[in-house]
Amino acid sequence: MNFKFKKIQSRFILQVAIFLIYALALAGILLITIELLKPYVSTKQQIQSVQVNLIESYSDHANFRLNIDEDHQFFYDGTHYYIDAFNHKMKGVHDTLAVIYKKPYLHKIITDENLKDSIESTLNIYEVSFNSLYLAIKERGIRDVGIISELRSISDDLLTQVASLADTSLCLIAFKLKDFESSYLFSHYHSAYYGILVQLDIIESHPVLFELDFEKTDRIQNLIQKYKSKLESVKLILNRISSSNGEDGLIKDYNRAYQLSANVIAFLNSKSSQVIRNRKKLIISLGIIAALLLSVAYIYMILRLLKRIKTPLLDTLRFIHDLAKGRLTSTELSTEAQYEFSMINENLNKLNESLKQKKTFVDDLLKQKFKADLSLQGKSDAFGKTLLALKENMRKARDEQMKHTRENEMRRYHNEGIAKFAGILRMASIDLTKLADAFIREIVKYLEAIQGGLFLVDEEDEKQLHLTASFAYDRKKYVSKTIAIGEGLVGTCAIEKKTIHLKEIPEEYIEITSGLGDAPPNNLLLLPVMHEGTLIGVVEIASLKEFQKHQIELGESVSSNLAATIITTRVNTRTAQLLEKSQQQAAEMAEQEEEMRQNMEELKATQEESVRREEELEGILNAIDQSFYVLEYDIEGCITRVNQKVLYLLNLDADKVIGKRHIEVFGKGSKADSLLFASISEGKVVELVEKVKINNKAVEITNTFSPIRSKSGETLRILNIMTTNF
Repeated sequence: MNFKFKKIQSRFILQVAIFLIYALALAGILLITIELLKPYVSTKQQIQSVQVNLIESYSDHANFRLNIDEDHQFFYDGTHYYIDAFNHKMKGVHDTLAVIYKKPYLHKIITDENLKDSIESTLNIYEVSFNSLYLAIKERGIRDVGIISELRSISDDLLTQVASLADTSLCLIAFKLKDFESSYLFSHYHSAYYGILVQLDIIESHPVLFELDFEKTDRIQNLIQKYKSKLESVKLILNRISSSNGEDGLIKDYNRAYQLSANVIAFLNSKSSQVIRNRKKLIISLGIIAALLLSVAYIYMILRLLKRIKTPLLDTLRFIHDLAKGRLTSTELSTEAQYEFSMINENLNKLNESLKQKKTFVDDLLKQKFKADLSLQGKSDAFGKTLLALKENMRKARDEQMKHTRENEMRRYHNEGIAKFAGILRMASIDLTKLADAFIREIVKYLEAIQGGLFLVDEEDEKQLHLTASFAYDRKKYVSKTIAIGEGLVGTCAIEKKTIHLKEIPEEYIEITSGLGDAPPNNLLLLPVMHEGTLIGVVEIASLKEFQKHQIELGESVSSNLAATIITTRVNTRTAQLLEKSQQQAAEMAEQEEEMRQNMEELKATQEESVRREEELEGILNAIDQSFYVLEYDIEGCITRVNQKVLYLLNLDADKVIGKRHIEVFGKGSKADSLLFASISEGKVVELVEKVKINNKAVEITNTFSPIRSKSGETLRILNIMTTNF
């Protein structure tokens, strides 16, 4: 296809149309492939459904056998839920297989392998085996239905006849027969069958039967024969269902038939899966080939379309790439390019030129040339408008920076001045005269003035200001001057307590002149020196230059600091005077303290002697307490304290002795009555020998009663030092 379109827009529309056709064709191939694969997927699912139904039918057979003994209705009418489920599953198998047989692509393998006949015959055998098995089970019966019920009825009659004979051994044999019968019929123990026959033979040959009349013996013999006959019938049915060795029987036949059917269906699944897999591969391969051919055709058409715009597009891209990298070129793009590239190139050339102009404009801004101008490319030239706004912002930023720099310089000037004068005031704060000289000298220099003076309020006459320090033309001036508050400019500043700044000084105001012929000052600054609202003095400064605002503010700040320092200096001076006076008083007090110290040492020696004597006395008392029987009484004769030796002698606890009288503790034989204690309280020392019984033993005790008296002679308590003689 050799389309020749005149515009890129048309080519773009053509590319979109080709892409849509390609996408639709590719989707069509995919849908056709899916539709072709659906029958094969359905066949695979149907074969799997047959296998599932076959497995579920086998499961129904297993459930039927597990639950049959609980469903008596089956043995009456032959119906059962799992039989119906089995038949339903097998009908589904046959119906699904009938559909599979009709698949044309499976016809060859079904015919070649003769699968249809094999499947139908094995399934028929499988169903017949199941029907034969459930009919045999129905014929067998359970406890109250079928041949098992008949056998149990005969055994019950036989047990009744044997029990009527009232022979214990014969009854035990009959009950044992019933046990073997239950094991054989319900647990299917084949060895129990022979146990039944043995018990029947024992009953039949038992001596008791030969002692009975002929009628009873004949009745029992007939029951035994009927039981054996019916037992043989039960054996045949049970062996037909499942033989004793487990290798024959309907159950084994059913399992074989199921396995054959499952194998045949699995073979069908294997063969059909191979055919379906091959068909799927073929269909998918055809779909992929069709999609690849379609993709190749699509790519070929796109390349043909792109080939016509490649060269002008590359030139334009190189130009744009240079612009993107920030390179402004002097080479212009051709405006004779095909299609819409001529318009694109023309606009790119204009953009390049505009960027050159803007670069020149920015270079001027970087050089602080704010008079540079820029012509806009139109009302929509946002970049140009932004650059013009940038120019205005840069100009404002420069002005702000200059203003900020000026403010920083003034702030630094102020902070450095505060720090400088703080150091001066701190260093010179000891002497008020030195402080005043240092301050006025430095303030004149720092404010770039030529003269200055410091007037302080007289401490004795607060209405007078004395010139304490003056400085002019770089040297200290020794001038004495007193001004009344309210007099002249200095007095006015003092009374108003406000800064005065004069730019024109009255003639004859400046009394100090330069010996070098310098011009007199024409600017005057008067600063009140204030502290917490109290006037301390006035600073007068004269200059040839006009005082600036930041200089005045600095002067006001340091004047305030000066006031605080002057107050501190005056306080320190008065403190030094008071200190000197206090030192004299301290010397006098030191002499008095030395005299007191000597008195204290004598008192301390006396106290130490007293303590030593007290310790000796305490040692003596402890020795007495450990060597003798010691008791203490109040003046009424009641015991207030006893030592451990007394308690040990009496074999009593302290609470049994404290508070009692002497006679109560030592018995009625004691002679220490109230009259004795009354005489001791008057200051007499009494020795009393007593014979008393302690713990049923006669003891002779010697009591020495001594009064303990205060300094005034009053008896406080009575001490008894007692000895014994056993």
